[in-house]
Amino acid sequence: MIDKKSLSERDICTKFITPAIKKAGWNTQTQLLEEVSFTDGKIYVRGKMTARGARKRADYILYYKPNIPIAIVEAKDNKHSVRAGMQQALDYAKILDIPFVFSSNGDGFLFHDSLDQPLSNYTEKNRVNAILANPPFGGIVANNNENNFPQNFRTKESADLFLILMIHLLKQDGRAGIVLPDGSLTGDGVKQRVRQKLLEDCNLHTIIRLPNSVFQPYATVATNLLFFTKGESTKEIWYYEHRLPETQKAYSKTRPIQVKEFEPIKKWWNDRKESDISWKVGIDEIKKRNYDLDIKNPTKQKEDIIHSSTELMQMLETSFSTSSDLLNKLKEAVK
Repeated sequence: MIDKKSLSERDICTKFITPAIKKAGWNTQTQLLEEVSFTDGKIYVRGKMTARGARKRADYILYYKPNIPIAIVEAKDNKHSVRAGMQQALDYAKILDIPFVFSSNGDGFLFHDSLDQPLSNYTEKNRVNAILANPPFGGIVANNNENNFPQNFRTKESADLFLILMIHLLKQDGRAGIVLPDGSLTGDGVKQRVRQKLLEDCNLHTIIRLPNSVFQPYATVATNLLFFTKGESTKEIWYYEHRLPETQKAYSKTRPIQVKEFEPIKKWWNDRKESDISWKVGIDEIKKRNYDLDIKNPTKQKEDIIHSSTELMQMLETSFSTSSDLLNKLKEAVK
């Protein structure tokens, strides 16, 4: 049995990290570079003598496509913890403008969670001009990370916390385009306060309502594209209902949404008119709704909901589970 503690960092990479990356589905020929030097070393001056320090070097850079880096993995030997390389990886990712960051010591991989530090730690130097994001939704935050946010915005729901984070990270006049589920558009308490902050701090000018099946089979919840600019409060919101192609009942893994389907939206964007698929709502109406943004198409008649076989099985499973719980309670009651 190999004693990991006795292995060098390079051995850890060769025996554990590289095989794990390959097993995860990355093509090591076209999507992976190791020991990537990306800056010249710092120049040190002592009197008339100069010397150059070591170059900055990333252990791994993963590429989505050629010339499009998407992630950095910083490796350490097994005498270090799995998180030991995280700060170095974050520094490198900022220099290289790479969005995803991992560290590893051969035991596993640690993924950087943007919610794991107080919101106040993100200062002006961290702010950005634009954000394009599909924040994780349907998830529950771990490690009490909700406590990194102001009391009135604390929630376990990751999508709502990421929305607060993105508002905070935008510079004045900064723009964002993000994906959010229907569940983030409605709801009381913290959810309402999050939406109110969004509308007061930003101009949420457009919501594109997407069909339920856009993210199938990975998620079946209805989602939306939100576009907003920070620095001016919302006066009105335009809604646009993106519909499935006439020949298609639902999106799927083999028949996903196509880029060409967004052409009508692009044409409408700069010449907006209300129609059977687009409508606008003023801020006074939204305030009356307690900042509820889940506003359906007013011209659309109620339709029969068509569920996929997977959704039907999930509904049946939930129904059976509920029935079983009720039966067990009845049994307890008659004992």
